[in-house]
Amino acid sequence: METIKRNIENILCWDKRLEGSKIRVEVANGRVVLTGIVLNYQAWESARNDALIIPDVVSVESRLKIRKRAHFKSPPDQVIQEKVRKLFSINTDVRNKDVTIHVSNGNVTLRGNVGSYWEKMLASRIAYQVIGVTRVFNQLSVSITEKKQSELVFN
Repeated sequence: METIKRNIENILCWDKRLEGSKIRVEVANGRVVLTGIVLNYQAWESARNDALIIPDVVSVESRLKIRKRAHFKSPPDQVIQEKVRKLFSINTDVRNKDVTIHVSNGNVTLRGNVGSYWEKMLASRIAYQVIGVTRVFNQLSVSITEKKQSELVFN
């Protein structure tokens, strides 16, 4: 497990997208937990993806927090919510989905149903694009419709 930890720490150290981040790595039975602070969502996602490519890593749980800049005044929660809703409405892959958006202190919670796992992941990525979003709690359920099920069977 020390080899896995050392390999993850090395790749994180060399990843330019993570400059300014403070990341701690814990490993138990191939399961990795990342804790600490990163500067933005791209760094959060990069750290997670970097750890996933290390041999013998079974899973990665990211508990990383995105640090707000000291001089940055976050928009009000209602503004963040409207911007997330607007992005959802113009994205054809998640438009017209049964998704509710709740925002509290920059933390966005997504609830409802989507038709596939990739739509669920896309919803998080879309929400993270809005300035002021510090964290997304994706509680969306994946419900395969009869139409999608038949497409899976017959294609």
